Amino acid sequence: MRFSILGAFLAIAAAADQEHHARIHRHGTMNIESDGSIAKSAGLVRREDHKPSVESVVDTITRCDKQFVMMAEGEANCTGSVTNPASEVISPEDCILASSRFGPTITKADPANFTLTNHQVSFQPHPRGCFFKTGTNQVYYNPTEAGSGGQVLIGQKICVREAYIRGTPDTAPADGCTDGTLPITNYTECWQASRCWIGDGAVKLPEFKENDQPRERYQDRPSGCLQNENGVWLFNYEAAPNGTLAGNFTTVCKQPKTDAGDATAATTAAPST
Repeated sequence: MRFSILGAFLAIAAAADQEHHARIHRHGTMNIESDGSIAKSAGLVRREDHKPSVESVVDTITRCDKQFVMMAEGEANCTGSVTNPASEVISPEDCILASSRFGPTITKADPANFTLTNHQVSFQPHPRGCFFKTGTNQVYYNPTEAGSGGQVLIGQKICVREAYIRGTPDTAPADGCTDGTLPITNYTECWQASRCWIGDGAVKLPEFKENDQPRERYQDRPSGCLQNENGVWLFNYEAAPNGTLAGNFTTVCKQPKTDAGDATAATTAAPST
């Protein structure tokens, strides 16, 4: 009986694993070769290539990697780039987190008023989900449907997107980061982004992990912060590579913060030289 229960649990876990978006799933042990490839031992290392739904991405990105964006006043939907679309904030926990990301002048509404209901009104004249109300300078959570009958909504809808995304493989950073995203050209920021992306478990090339700058100069890879096709992180100190870019190395891009909350990366320092 114990074996049957374990088998059922593993089957459920395997099915759930298929729903994860295109990031690294690590099982067993591995060795990272000098070219960034992964030599697999017992277990499995793979990268899911299917395109996940926006909702599944929001469910799996880390707290640090969530960047919150305000829509225009009265906007009912989340809009944004095709590369990194914004999604509705559907949980009160994320709405509370969002309220802390827009600076000291914007705060969460008090507990008695934070969550809206339709107990006494047929609908709320505010965007669904998390929203900011200019008149009070506070953030609220509306789990009910937005207003009906074409009524103008009051408040700015707050949406969430990833702070860091992958650019175009084997392309110079200036061209590889699209839709207004920017390449990461600073070593420490790249290190912090790797921790923000997936936590302390982010896999890194040995030279990146050890901050071995002489070995981190490549003529055939984009400059700056990169991931290889297996999701392994590295940094190329070569500012102007003169070779043909190849090997499926992708620039890690960041969202600018001019129109969003402070999606601050983890602040643990990179290894010192």
